[in-house]
Amino acid sequence: MGPRPGNRCENLRLLLSPHEKHEEKRLAEVEQLTRYHRDEQLALATHTDVGSRNQFGSRRVPPFPLQLWSTCERTLQGHGRTNNYAEAAHRRLRSELGVDHLSIWRFVNGLRTVQAGRDQQFESFLRGDEPPRKRLKYLRADERIRRLVENFTVESAISYLRGLAHNVMIN
Repeated sequence: MGPRPGNRCENLRLLLSPHEKHEEKRLAEVEQLTRYHRDEQLALATHTDVGSRNQFGSRRVPPFPLQLWSTCERTLQGHGRTNNYAEAAHRRLRSELGVDHLSIWRFVNGLRTVQAGRDQQFESFLRGDEPPRKRLKYLRADERIRRLVENFTVESAISYLRGLAHNVMIN
C-alpha cells in the first residue's frame, strides 16, 4: 500500500517524518511520494530535505541535509528524538507575550519575565530538584517509534513511513 493520490496531508506527513539514515532510500521514497502532488509545500519540503533537481536531472545539495536532522540513530540508541528546548522556549515565549503583534518594549519585558522564570528553574536544579518527568503518552510514542525503526525493511518503506507519520504531529 503506497501513497494515496488524494490524501495530500498524509503524503506530506510521510515526506516530513524524521526517520531515515540511508540517503538513497530517502531519495526513492521522496520520488515515490512526489509523483502524486505538485504544490509549493511539497516542493519546499523536497528542496530542503533532499535537494531540488537541477537542469541536468541530478539533485542539488539541500540546505538541510539528512545527516543534519535525522534522528534514526538517536532512536535506535533509546535516546529522545528531540530535546525540545527550542519548541519549549517558543511555547513559553508565545504564552508569556500573549499577542501576535507587539511593541518592542512589550517584547523586551516579556523576555525579562521569561528569563526570570528560567533563572528560577535553573536554581531549583542546582539545589538538587529533579526535572519534570516525561509524560506517559510521549514515553509510549517513543517506544512505538523505536520498534518501528528497529523493524524497518526496504520492502515496507511506505508502510514504515505511514506508521511514523501516525506518531508525529506537524503543527
